[in-house]
Amino acid sequence: MSIFITGANGQLGRSVIVELKKKNYKYFAFSKSKLDITNFFEVNSRLKKKKPDIVLNFASYNDVDKAEKEPKLAFLINAEAVKNLAVCCSLLEIPLIHISTDYVFYGKLNKHYNYLDPVRPKSVYGLSKLKGEMAIKKFCKYFLIIRTSRLFSKYKNNFLHTIVSLVKKKNLIKIVNDQYSCPTSAETLAKAIVKIIPIIIKKKFKSKIYHYANKNSCSWYDFATQIVNLLFKFKFIAKKIIVKPIPAKKYSISFKKLRPKFSGLDSTIFCKKFKINNPNWKNSLKNVIKSL
Repeated sequence: MSIFITGANGQLGRSVIVELKKKNYKYFAFSKSKLDITNFFEVNSRLKKKKPDIVLNFASYNDVDKAEKEPKLAFLINAEAVKNLAVCCSLLEIPLIHISTDYVFYGKLNKHYNYLDPVRPKSVYGLSKLKGEMAIKKFCKYFLIIRTSRLFSKYKNNFLHTIVSLVKKKNLIKIVNDQYSCPTSAETLAKAIVKIIPIIIKKKFKSKIYHYANKNSCSWYDFATQIVNLLFKFKFIAKKIIVKPIPAKKYSISFKKLRPKFSGLDSTIFCKKFKINNPNWKNSLKNVIKSL
């Protein structure tokens, strides 16, 4: 069994590779510099050469604000490149696991979203990710799309490390308290992905969209407060920093306009189908901070 990974240098890619090594699975890991997924011929050639049993696509343009200024690049990476992978995987009959986002939802629902709920992105980022989903559904024979939210890990470039950086410099930080979603440990998602790989390789599954995020939703403010409390508890900081709640509109108008007010994900169907453990986000956060 061999596994082909794009976006291997991101926090999810790195977390998955850790889990693959535990299983002694053979894998081919590609970062942006090693494989240009926006080039159809390069993708097709590489897949034909490696002949993997499955493709895991973690490559993504994730900067929500910057995407508004660079829509062509966001759509190139999140939609056109995904179409390349979908077409190539279909031609070679290779199953594809692709990661999408809760930002495909508008955010006015009063319950956690399931995969059947209507989508309506507020941002270029959300729309580009949705177009990627649509390309996979149209062009790929065997696929699993997993929507997740607010990934964090011991690896950098996520909200956890942003807060860690801020508390080293400031005694007070202001965090948005009126936008809610489900913080998700990249490690728990990685474990889930690696667990289902043998099932997907056998192609004994129905191609569809699933949701996976850690249990329970919270605001950015709740998330930051918990981070600060744990950093203090485990003596990463000498004193507790004040976390002040503010509405999104006071943080920035663009922050409010581009992000759903509520985008909690219901992971029940995915977890039952594949017998996946789904911890509370607070427990996941505690484990990650312990590992820093």
